[in-house]
Amino acid sequence: MENKNKIRKKAAILSVADLRHMTCANFFCEYFKRNKIDFDFICIQRYEKPAKTIYDCEMYQYKSILPTNIGSYKKMKVFYEFKKYADSVIKNNNYDLIVVWGENAAWLFNKTLKKHRNYCVNIRDFLEGKNKIFIPVLKNTLKHARFNTTPAPGGINYLGIEKLVMLNKDYQVLHNYKKTKRFTRSTGIIRITYMGIIPEYISTFKKILSIFKNDSRFVLAYYGKDAEVELKEYAEENGIHNVILGGAFSPDKTSELLEATDIINSVYGTENTGVETAIGVKESYGPLLHIPVLSDSGSYFSDLSEKYGFGKGVSIDDNMPDVVYNWYTGIVSQEFDFGCDQYCEWLEKINSKIEKELDKII
Repeated sequence: MENKNKIRKKAAILSVADLRHMTCANFFCEYFKRNKIDFDFICIQRYEKPAKTIYDCEMYQYKSILPTNIGSYKKMKVFYEFKKYADSVIKNNNYDLIVVWGENAAWLFNKTLKKHRNYCVNIRDFLEGKNKIFIPVLKNTLKHARFNTTPAPGGINYLGIEKLVMLNKDYQVLHNYKKTKRFTRSTGIIRITYMGIIPEYISTFKKILSIFKNDSRFVLAYYGKDAEVELKEYAEENGIHNVILGGAFSPDKTSELLEATDIINSVYGTENTGVETAIGVKESYGPLLHIPVLSDSGSYFSDLSEKYGFGKGVSIDDNMPDVVYNWYTGIVSQEFDFGCDQYCEWLEKINSKIEKELDKII
């Protein structure tokens, strides 16, 4: 018989990011919900309107609207103001576990976390190029964590700290997606969709637009902050008409954009090491929703997607449109769907290791 007076466990998900950029943290939300564990979000509200969540939890959002090009000094000032706010929240709540979302939060809350002891860290980005002050503090935080996770199997050994792989699974998109989760080939113009960060990869995106310029077989869609400014200007100047551009969007709109997508675009160019070694949020939508994915040839994800048969690694050159078209039109539905299902089974097996670690703590 269940003891009704039993005190429920409580956890927090802590990040310097806006909740809109933390969709993969839903893995922990689902675990807490399933195990009847109360939890809070403690994060920065970076946009005018506060973020919403589908989960029944407390939301501690420190409002600080940060422009994309904010300087390091101003950013650190905001971080330390947020730290003061978050430390107060942590002090007033007896959390049994703190999930630290991102390496910046792990660095910023080093002393707080070491005092708390029961915490885990999810590293979101490859850390090559970070300064000499940042890395030692971060390594110290990771060293004292109960466990650490990363979405980058290809870069799992960096920093010399043992980490578990956590594969991205967006439960909100899975719930909201209205189309059948089976491969459906387009009978008209093929829409290739990119969703995410724009400024960092702008030169690559311009090159791709130029290569696909007015190819009647395709329309290229780019969604993300600044897409409707920089890419729009480039398209207009170069007479590129087969393009759809949209700015920043809320997580609850993601499923709508994916429903209109025939191919997910995860081609950045191979200069970014984090992109080469990670399995990002965008890429994960492919096998979960049975949508084909393009990625950089030779990257970890292109090898993985070709192994399971739901993706294609491509080079950014003049042959790219023909390569994409021939691959897409040649997809065998049954084989494609089988590969997606196999990937999803692998994902659940990988992520179950993290659930076992959580079971030990909370």
